[in-house]
Amino acid sequence: MKLQYFNFTYCKNKDFNFKAENVAKEKELSKFSIKLPHDIALTVSGYQTADELYFSQNVLSLQDFEDIHSFYYTEFDAEAGKYLMQFNRIDLFAEIYLNGKQILETANAFVSHTKEVYLLKKNRLVIHLLPAMLVLNKSKISPVCYSLKYNGASLNARKPAYTFGWDIMPRNMLGGIFDAVKILSVKEDRITETYIITEKVEKDYSSIIVNCAFTLNRDDYKKYSVKIEGNCEESCFCVEDRLWSNLFRTHITIDNCKNWDVKNFGKPNLYTVKITLLYDGQVVDVSEQKIGVRIIKLERTSVCDALSGRFVFKINGRETFIMGTNWVPVDALCSKCDERLDKALSLLDDVGCNMVRVWGGGFYESDKFYEFCDEHGILVWQDFMMACAGYPQTDEFNANFAKEAEQVVIRLRNHPSLALWSGDNECDCFTSFGNGTLFNPNNNRLTRKTLPEILYANDPAREYIASSPFLDEEAYKSGKEISEDHCWGPRNFYKSDYYRTCNAVFISEIGYMGIPSVDSLRKFIKEDELNNFWGNDYLVHISSPTTENSYYKFRVGLNLNPIVDMFGESMDSLDDTVLASQITEAEALKYFIERMRINKGRKFGIMWWNLLDGWPQLSDSVVDYYFKKKLAYYFVKKSQQYCCLMMDESDSKVFMRIVNDTNESINVEYALKNVMTGEIIKQGAVSVVANGLEQLYEADNIERICYEMVWEYNGQKYSNHFFSKIQGISLKEYSACMQKCGFNLKI
Repeated sequence: MKLQYFNFTYCKNKDFNFKAENVAKEKELSKFSIKLPHDIALTVSGYQTADELYFSQNVLSLQDFEDIHSFYYTEFDAEAGKYLMQFNRIDLFAEIYLNGKQILETANAFVSHTKEVYLLKKNRLVIHLLPAMLVLNKSKISPVCYSLKYNGASLNARKPAYTFGWDIMPRNMLGGIFDAVKILSVKEDRITETYIITEKVEKDYSSIIVNCAFTLNRDDYKKYSVKIEGNCEESCFCVEDRLWSNLFRTHITIDNCKNWDVKNFGKPNLYTVKITLLYDGQVVDVSEQKIGVRIIKLERTSVCDALSGRFVFKINGRETFIMGTNWVPVDALCSKCDERLDKALSLLDDVGCNMVRVWGGGFYESDKFYEFCDEHGILVWQDFMMACAGYPQTDEFNANFAKEAEQVVIRLRNHPSLALWSGDNECDCFTSFGNGTLFNPNNNRLTRKTLPEILYANDPAREYIASSPFLDEEAYKSGKEISEDHCWGPRNFYKSDYYRTCNAVFISEIGYMGIPSVDSLRKFIKEDELNNFWGNDYLVHISSPTTENSYYKFRVGLNLNPIVDMFGESMDSLDDTVLASQITEAEALKYFIERMRINKGRKFGIMWWNLLDGWPQLSDSVVDYYFKKKLAYYFVKKSQQYCCLMMDESDSKVFMRIVNDTNESINVEYALKNVMTGEIIKQGAVSVVANGLEQLYEADNIERICYEMVWEYNGQKYSNHFFSKIQGISLKEYSACMQKCGFNLKI
């Protein structure tokens, strides 16, 4: 049974003078009928839709409701008896009452709360959400802890950090309930956990280890047995055995196994595995899941320089270059995320990514997200939910976080796409530098002790790094460049020395701003403010929680300054400003990706920031909130073609290489053209080995040239472009060249 339909009401903290369990009797409170998932913001603000709430400066009004108590209540029928009630994604501090008695308290929005209860024929359920900011402002916090300016209260809160206000999301502290309440039957005998890992991947066979834990309540335990069946197309296996305890483990060899692989190197084959618990030959419980047979290893060094360093993922023993993106919640309103997820996932697949990083300032994604990645051969880098801060080290916080981490690990560990656990986002950097002192991040108990212990106990087969970027003892003490880094830098011209000479061998965050289309701007900026980029409408949408003395005001310049850096001047019209901004973003991301790919073997991957906006804003995304693709989307898609010709330049030379990120040798016919003159500079044919790289052309870098590369293999035609000495080009000249390359630059 699921409970989705509730009555909802709220009151200010000063007016909360009644018992929460009796809220239905409070006649003076406004009552609303709602359906879960539900954001409190949309009900109390008076804005009926996300588009209304997100328009102009409306979202700032949510701060007027940070002192409210919220109440969800309903009545439901059931057959009297014992049940499990499950409450998922309650944000944040809640008291839950059943039939007038409190049964639960919650203090973690990432945790599933389950309680065994006795239901009557007629039942009353009340969920009281306390004002999170008022609770947090009374909590104990050490002044040694550190956060971004607007996020201090987030340190003691186990809820998405972005909801406190982030540079990519608006402040919305009101929370809500984002999943139906589930009522489950209580099984006396049941499968409680499964953990399936790949033991070996060989040429002719693979082997897996199946681990199961059970709850067994009958005295004659010798009558229990388990049956494990698996199939993928014509490949199948079956094991059956009696139980000697409530723990079972078996090794299974699969001849001619259909292994799982990342999308550009093979097929993401999935076995359907059915585990059946029997008593005296009768089925008492069944668990079914999909698994992939694969081994993923991470080879890394702590530090790097111009000639050395490793941060490379090996899939089934093969080095795999990573072309990925960072994933943030697809809507700032959590209740809207599910309805946007399918479209967002299709973009992730279409743009050519073979890895996605779930960023630590959001939330752990739904099962649908990980299932999609399993099915489409997209690796997942999973942050635990901590970001850009020095978090409390207290026993109380640690216990709350540990419960969360254990649940998440157990829920996600059987997904073949899950390649890496990361302890947090940028907390090593913030701990060691952000608070003005040199605290050693390797003393952080959360990521150096708690998480390793939980992973060792629950997912020992998967790789883990304590933070991203990760400052282990060697990196911290030496002060050298680290192998995996977030390369944000000065945000000046995208081919400046910072970007050209960065030694990181794996970039897990890098981005460049691009203004959404004028059509999109009109949906969230007032008409008379469209040309006023330094005005308050735009300030709110970069995403400042205030219009006074905003810490984030500099982000407006991050959209406008690159235009001058590239074209040598600002633009006169709104249309040209948007176009020039999207060009700079597109060329920047293209350069960042191709600079890493063209140096494959020395460089091992890049995950650019980011795919899709979670609300209307000026940002680094390649697709805006309204699912309108920016120019960067199309450039990135070309740069991530699995077989790709690309170019780079030094001050004196320009060169072209071909990279083959597939598992087959390919024969390619190609041509290199000077778009400005129409001259064919070079053409020919080349055979490129699987997972290989070849240099095809080198020349003196004397003048600005727009190059077009075209190539064909396996009956398909592809293209790419490159500008040498692009800095200082005019918008007119750039647009004319791109039109000859087949791009119509109407934004």
